Amino acid sequence: METPLRVRRRAAKSVRHTLARRLFDGAWDRYPAAFDRIRRGAGGLGFSPESILRQVSGVLRCGANVHVKLTLFVGGFEANAFAYPGPDRNQVIAIPLEAGDALGALVHELAHAARHSSGCANITSGYAQSLPELVISEGIAMRVAERLMPGRASIDYIAGSQAWLGSANARRASILNGVRQHASDAGAATAQRFTFGTGTTGLGRE
Repeated sequence: METPLRVRRRAAKSVRHTLARRLFDGAWDRYPAAFDRIRRGAGGLGFSPESILRQVSGVLRCGANVHVKLTLFVGGFEANAFAYPGPDRNQVIAIPLEAGDALGALVHELAHAARHSSGCANITSGYAQSLPELVISEGIAMRVAERLMPGRASIDYIAGSQAWLGSANARRASILNGVRQHASDAGAATAQRFTFGTGTTGLGRE
């Protein structure tokens, strides 16, 4: 007989597989046009990840003791880069090859990852962080990108659409008020609500 925990794990795995299959099927027809870029791998990035890491560490004044593992992967054209702590406690950064701004994504995610190294300000990350920590963490990453890649449009540092930015600006006061009202909130539900779901004004990624 399966335990409730095992049943929940099996259900979660099934949901992940279903989502992965849906993304794969939706992207299938777009892969041929991206084959050249995918096959070039790290050699096709056009920049040195090690050099970018040194620049990010310099902006954040983290010193030289920053260790990051870079993983390049092929996704479903969502241009969704991310960072997470690895089993050896070093940060892992995952950058998609098939689409998106690889340099901008790397700078942004390195700004998240570098802060978890010795000698740098360590703001709690992941689902354990509070909403203010989430806001500060994303803000720092955006400002580091702006420092190292000056002159771009504001939307490039936010990694959203111009329509989304217009909606956010129109609701600026309400969004900030909603964040203040939830300043003591933390955990997975809070992070998901304000990064993937709709926040207090009904706008996604508030």
